[in-house]
Amino acid sequence: MKNQKGITLIALIITIIVLLILAGVSISLVVGDNGVLTQAQNASKKTTSASEKEAIEFAISDVQVDILTGEEVPKSKYLGKALSKRTLGNTTEWGVVTVDGKNYDNGWYLLEKGNEIEGYGKAKQSWLINYNTGETIELEEGKYSKLSAEDVENQVAKTNLIFNLDSNLIDMAKNEEGEVTKESFESLLDENSELVNFDWNGTTSGVTKTSFKFDGIDDYAKVNYSNESKKEILKNNGFTFEFYGVLSNGKMRFSNSSKDNGLKWSGLFGAGEPEKVEGFPMSFIVGDNNGYPDTIMWRTGTGGFESELSDENYMYNQYLELSDYGIDLDLENGTLIYLTITLDTSKIFKTNGDEEYYKCSFYANNKKLDDFGYNVKGWNYFCENDLTRINFFSLGMVMDYGGCADLFCKLDCYALRLYNKSLSDTEIEQSYNDTVAAHNKLVADESENE
Repeated sequence: MKNQKGITLIALIITIIVLLILAGVSISLVVGDNGVLTQAQNASKKTTSASEKEAIEFAISDVQVDILTGEEVPKSKYLGKALSKRTLGNTTEWGVVTVDGKNYDNGWYLLEKGNEIEGYGKAKQSWLINYNTGETIELEEGKYSKLSAEDVENQVAKTNLIFNLDSNLIDMAKNEEGEVTKESFESLLDENSELVNFDWNGTTSGVTKTSFKFDGIDDYAKVNYSNESKKEILKNNGFTFEFYGVLSNGKMRFSNSSKDNGLKWSGLFGAGEPEKVEGFPMSFIVGDNNGYPDTIMWRTGTGGFESELSDENYMYNQYLELSDYGIDLDLENGTLIYLTITLDTSKIFKTNGDEEYYKCSFYANNKKLDDFGYNVKGWNYFCENDLTRINFFSLGMVMDYGGCADLFCKLDCYALRLYNKSLSDTEIEQSYNDTVAAHNKLVADESENE
């Protein structure tokens, strides 16, 4: 027994440890961070990325050639979805991508993983693309964030909006401290939108945590509207106008050459061109109509509500005395009210002899007040002669009304919208319920934080 040779237990253990170390080193060389497999995967990924980037750059060049030669670029040539800031004039088509604290919006497109690239196939990763500069940025999964209109919970209106002041805009304007300041709100404005003459005093002028305050003296918001394709949509579909908030009388600002002509109106909404023109082609005013102090008046420029038309006189106004419908409009002390007006130009509402009419409907506090016929000839005349010259909309003011004064409205505004679409009764009710609920939630949240 003493003469038999073999390995000791200690030697065996040492041998096993050495083998384990060698195995670990071998595995690390194969699958570790710098291992053969990892390096092969990284090389494959880089090759794929380079190939994908090349396909994207080819698509960029194709678009840039069309732009340089003056060709109209089909939307199908743009890869991904256009990004843009959320602004007063852009509330349904905005989208922002954030990478390392930097926002990418206007001028950038987001091509997400899985989207098709012509001549290449489906994208293996996500990219930011700028067709103006030719830049491309590869996005690493989990290291960027995106936010768009589709992601906002409880957003009342998502489509067909020309402009939109609402609770969602207030939420987005809040800074890190939860406050809405001049600077934080103006970050949502672009070259197409402007707040004019606001003093931001916290009580009568500016944006608060729960509403938009117009002082009724000289405050108004302005949104440019010169896009011909969008005007074409409005022409074919009609419109819907909504206001929700406390409505009060505003001041009149008379021109140097005019005198007070006894008008007792306040301007809630208007549309026009940069130079002052007597009577906005499109406007909504409230006030006293010959002793009836609870009147609203809608003017869609030229045309008439069931009126005879002539080549010499196409201007027509529709008056509604709210007291006839059991509604008390106290403009001296302010009235909380939800007003909606629609014009449906997609189909004929009724005929009278040779005349055809579209339907124009008025609502207050989610109740339909009346339907009126709006002359088709009048609308066509408006589209051909007035809509073409409209370059902006004003909220809280109607400019140079009656050739003598700018009309302002004092508002504690919760929502103010214009759609290039006639909403149905169901959509109007849904918008009413959602808008009121969103504002109530905003007020309740602020009460809890106080």
